[in-house]
Amino acid sequence: MTLTQAERMLVSGTLTNTNNTSQGGMNSSGNLGNNSIDIVNQAGGVISANGSGQNLLIDPSATAGLTNNGTMQAINGGILLLSGNGGGTFTNTGTVTAVGSSTVQVTGALTSSNLVDIGSGTLSVTAGGTYTQTAGNFQLASGTVTSSTALNILGGLVNARGTIISAITHSANLQPSLVASGLVVNGAVTLLSSSRLT
Repeated sequence: MTLTQAERMLVSGTLTNTNNTSQGGMNSSGNLGNNSIDIVNQAGGVISANGSGQNLLIDPSATAGLTNNGTMQAINGGILLLSGNGGGTFTNTGTVTAVGSSTVQVTGALTSSNLVDIGSGTLSVTAGGTYTQTAGNFQLASGTVTSSTALNILGGLVNARGTIISAITHSANLQPSLVASGLVVNGAVTLLSSSRLT
């Protein structure tokens, strides 16, 4: 399924992506979900923002939100926009990734227990959005993270080099890379009793 320009997917019930690819880049009028659909991206499913400089806006309902067991990605300079319009939440047990100069933008509540790989791209948490990691890995390889709210790293591993412009509440394993300029954090870092620094 390819969405472009002002196209929208809006129905009731649950949209389940099974071994298929939903992709595209849209203008400000287009989105997947329109705050009316519960979305399940199964293990073989791919949701791909692949339009250079364009948003693929994901807007699930507030009832069950979006559950990602597969891959959600921003590639080719695209912007994967996880929208909090109407209170929809995002639960990641699969992979969320930004490839190259692409961006994952979060204005909703994203909770991850598996892999978020920003690489050399950008993770931007804005407009009241939140990022919480309960387990799994967060990876950054010379990319940038900016957040208007504190990143809540409650479990798993942060394996990072690059720049984080945000406050961090940390009770997991922080492993800054010694490659290049290492990890730069511009923000308050709160280390809890279970924090580990590798």
